[in-house]
Amino acid sequence: MANELQQLIRYVERQWINKRSVGPERLSVRDKHSRTNNVLESYHAALRRRVKVSHPNLYTFLGHLHHLTCDQLNDVARIRNALNLSPLATPLMVVPQSKRKSGCATGQGGIKL
Repeated sequence: MANELQQLIRYVERQWINKRSVGPERLSVRDKHSRTNNVLESYHAALRRRVKVSHPNLYTFLGHLHHLTCDQLNDVARIRNALNLSPLATPLMVVPQSKRKSGCATGQGGIKL
C-alpha cells in the first residue's frame, strides 16, 4: 500500500506539479475569484447556492433561475459600461419577490441591457 501511494505521489509530481505548463498555481483554486474553468459549472454552482434544496417547487425554481439570469445580465451590462461588478455575496442574496423590480429591463444603477 505504501509503495502504491509513493507511485501515485511521484506521478502527480511528474505529470502535474513539476510541469511548467501546469504547476501548483494552476492546480489550486484557493483565493481565486473563478473557482472553475467551466462557465457553465460556475453558473450551476451559483444556481445551487441560490435554490438550497434538492427538489424545489417548479415555480420557485423558475423564479430562482430568472433572478440568477437577471443578475448575470446585469453583470454583463456593468462590464460593457466599464463599471465594477458587485461583490460576490450580492448576487447570492435573495430578495423577496414583493420587493423586486420588474425583472431584467434595466440593470443595477439603471443600466440599459
